[in-house]
Amino acid sequence: MTPSEHIFRAFPSADRRLEVLSPIDNNYNCIAWAAGITNQFWWPGGRLYWPDPAETRCTVDVFKNVFRARFGYEECPDASLENGFEKVAIYEQAGEVTHMARQSTDGWWLSKLGPAWDVKHVRPECLTSNDYGAPIAYMRRQIGTPAAPPVPTDDG
Repeated sequence: MTPSEHIFRAFPSADRRLEVLSPIDNNYNCIAWAAGITNQFWWPGGRLYWPDPAETRCTVDVFKNVFRARFGYEECPDASLENGFEKVAIYEQAGEVTHMARQSTDGWWLSKLGPAWDVKHVRPECLTSNDYGAPIAYMRRQIGTPAAPPVPTDDG
């Protein structure tokens, strides 16, 4: 089965213009990818890296707080392309965050599907599914906004 066949089976809402951008890479996940990180998994709870190590909950507010404090994002009403801004979408299922995507400057959305492929899709809703739930919140920041300095970790 091709990567696209796997993806269309997992995401029945996916637009057929969805494009696989990379081979499987288990060095990072969707949350790190949304933050522009491609060398670690991000998830609250202590086993993986998380910018706020004291926070273990997987709620939309926790993710908003991290992206606000660490990367300068602010809440915005929708996924529309806004000149001069980059956006992220936060997905939720049953009260917990399940996925994040980021918007490219051409208006397409970019996602990392767990430890699998990076994909390009037309709208955040293309990845609505039983596993990912649906996009529930959007945030934006001005293009070129610097990230906050790294948070020190116990390992150096």
